[in-house]
Amino acid sequence: PSIFTMKLRKHIRTKRLENVQQLGQDRIIDLTFGSGPATHHLIVEFYASGNVILTDADYTVLTLLRTHKFDETTKLLPKQPYPLNTVRQKPNPPLSTYSDNQLNELAKQKGQDNPQLKVFFNNALECGALFTDHCLMSAGLNPDETIDKIFASNKFNLIRQAFEEAESFFNSTNQQKKAYIILNNKKYETVVPALFFQLKSKSYQEFDSFNLAIDEFFTSVESSKLTAQQNQQEVTVNKKLQKLKTDQKQRIESLQKVLNESEFK
Repeated sequence: PSIFTMKLRKHIRTKRLENVQQLGQDRIIDLTFGSGPATHHLIVEFYASGNVILTDADYTVLTLLRTHKFDETTKLLPKQPYPLNTVRQKPNPPLSTYSDNQLNELAKQKGQDNPQLKVFFNNALECGALFTDHCLMSAGLNPDETIDKIFASNKFNLIRQAFEEAESFFNSTNQQKKAYIILNNKKYETVVPALFFQLKSKSYQEFDSFNLAIDEFFTSVESSKLTAQQNQQEVTVNKKLQKLKTDQKQRIESLQKVLNESEFK
C-alpha cells in the first residue's frame, strides 16, 4: 500500500465517523473521525483535480494525495495548517440585500470591464454556468446582456431577485429534494438537483432523490458502454471472418485456375 493509505490506516482505521459537513459554500466535504484530542478530519475536495487530505484535530495536515499552491503565501503541504480561510463562504450580508451602489461596487471589484451579466453573477457566487443562467432567467434577465446595459436600464431589483433565488436554493440544500435526469433524443444527457428554468422545455425523468437519479444515470451509462463494447467486438469478429472467407475464396479460385491450366496441357 502507498504511504497515503498507510497513514489513513494508522490514524482513522479504528475510529468512528462522527460527522459529515460541507465547508462553507465550497465543494469540500469534511469527514470527522473520533472525538476530542484524538479527532481526525478527512477532507475531500471536489474541484479542479480533486484532493483528499488527512488532518489532526487542529486541521494540521498529516498527509494528502497532492500538494497545492493557492497563492504565493498559501500552500497545501504536510505539517502545515489546512487553509480554511480559502474556503468560499456565503456572502454576508446576503447579496440580495445589496443597494444599487453596492451592486455597482461589486461589479468593479471583479476587475472586468463591462462583463456579461452571467459572468458578473458567477464571479459573485461561483456557482456554475447552469445555476447562474437559471437564477438570471428566473428573474426575467438575459444572461448574455452586459452589466452596464443592465445597470443603465435600472434593473437592480431584478438582479437582487436573481441573488434571492440563489440564496433560497442554497438555504434549502439540507432538505430532501427531487432530482431529474435530462433527456436528449431519449438518451440520458445529465443529472440536475432541480429542474432549472432553461431545462423545463426539455424531456426529463423525475426521481425522489439525487442519489436515485445518480444511480440510474451511471448504471445506464455503464450499461451503454458495455453494449457498445460488445457491438464493437462483434463488428471486429465479423470483419475478420469476412476477410478469412475472402482469402479462402481467392485461394480456391487460384487453385481452380491452376487445375484448369494443367488439364489443357
